[in-house]
Amino acid sequence: MRYLLSSLLTVIALIGPGLSWSAQTSLNDLIVLGLRANTQLQIEQLEVEKAKQEIVIEESVFDPHAFSIVGYEQRKSPFVSDSFSGRISTREYQGTVGLRKNFTTGLTASASLTTERFSGYSTTSALNPRYRSAFVLELTQPLLRNFGRTVNNAALDRAGYQLEQAELGYLLAAQHLAVGLEYGLRELALHNQIVELRKDSLKLAEDLLYYNRLRFDEGVVPVTEIQEARSAQAARRLLLAQARQDRDRLFVELNRQLNGQLPLYFDPTDIFFSEIHKPTSGDNFSALLDTARAKRLDLQISQLSLAVQQRQLDFLRHQLKPQLDLRLQAGLNGLAGRQDNDTSYSGSWTHSFDSMSSADGHHWGVAFEFSFPLGNRQAQSRYRQSQLATQQQRYQITDLDVQLQMEIREALIRFEHAAEQLDIAFDVERLAAISLEQEQRRLDEGLSDTFRLLSFQDNMIKARAERLQAVTAYHLAQARLAFVTGEIFERYNIRLTESGEGSWP
Repeated sequence: MRYLLSSLLTVIALIGPGLSWSAQTSLNDLIVLGLRANTQLQIEQLEVEKAKQEIVIEESVFDPHAFSIVGYEQRKSPFVSDSFSGRISTREYQGTVGLRKNFTTGLTASASLTTERFSGYSTTSALNPRYRSAFVLELTQPLLRNFGRTVNNAALDRAGYQLEQAELGYLLAAQHLAVGLEYGLRELALHNQIVELRKDSLKLAEDLLYYNRLRFDEGVVPVTEIQEARSAQAARRLLLAQARQDRDRLFVELNRQLNGQLPLYFDPTDIFFSEIHKPTSGDNFSALLDTARAKRLDLQISQLSLAVQQRQLDFLRHQLKPQLDLRLQAGLNGLAGRQDNDTSYSGSWTHSFDSMSSADGHHWGVAFEFSFPLGNRQAQSRYRQSQLATQQQRYQITDLDVQLQMEIREALIRFEHAAEQLDIAFDVERLAAISLEQEQRRLDEGLSDTFRLLSFQDNMIKARAERLQAVTAYHLAQARLAFVTGEIFERYNIRLTESGEGSWP
């Protein structure tokens, strides 16, 4: 499966900047903001662009290549004949231009135009200076090793698989970021609520201290009641300070993931505690496992790694063959120059092209080139290495599938227990509130004391905190289950298709 991410990034860019902080801000809005603003995700996106350039690099192997050669040679050669001796001076200028191209079959083709000017004495020609021009076509086609698309497109195919891996890796990083943001946002909302509970707890202690002082002034309670209330007030102030510290630390960590986009004193409480969704899904383990096998991106990345290894194995299998190349060459030759007596070849440099174009001279040839390293140990060892690497990758996919099953079972257990504990937490909170109310009436009637009331207040605050924690754990269990089954984007209404389209409602 190949995902193109331009549409996804466009939607993120369009929706993210328009996010306004209001009561209507949703979890989906915050996830979109994170996908747009997170620096690490932007770094991961650039890996996709780098992988695209790797494809261009491999495709360029089949681009035409222009080449040229320009040369000059001057020579002075001594000679001796029957009648005299001396030195012969010659000068030669030569130039060649041409095109060369490789094809996916392994064929290498080149076409070149060569021209030269020779001046000086020559035993093979009476022309001085002499001009020669030639057009040459050369073809080299491997017949065994390096023959065919399977071999010559191997690097390009691997680059294509690696691009798909980079794209899926980007999406996987986005999934990790999305679920991590939900964890962070829900934890921040929980700690904001804990801070409010600590404030309420401190207010209860302050009220109790106030009324104990009034009752002490009236001679109803001893001074120890005031002291107990003051001790409780100090202890609860410390708990409030600690709760604020934990909340502020979580805010800084979360805002780092959002690249500092959160406003100061951001409180997502209304987003996460306004409604509780009870479990309605009846999906069993087998159905969830089938979904995960189809949608888990890390499994798809691992399968693409196997495809890369298999492609390399195919390439190295071809390298076990001998090298047998067919070479073909054909050309046209032309000649011109200056001679004391006019001939059909008398003329300037341009006349050599006229001679060539009229096929005045030509040549052609064919050859087979064979080579094979004795023992061929290098190719055999590389092929064996690739076989082992391919088998390793198969084992890794099997191990990943086992890990996937364990993650689903663990997520199901966590979700089921979170749902059960959520119901219990609501009951505990309700009963703790009733007990506190009853104890408060007993205190008003003089049937209880400060120590007992403080104990019931602590129980009520603890029950409320546990209820908030149960709500958070329940939703995080849902998020974890969605993540391990590969449906975390669906949880946030982020939809991807094979054509790369992404949308938010």
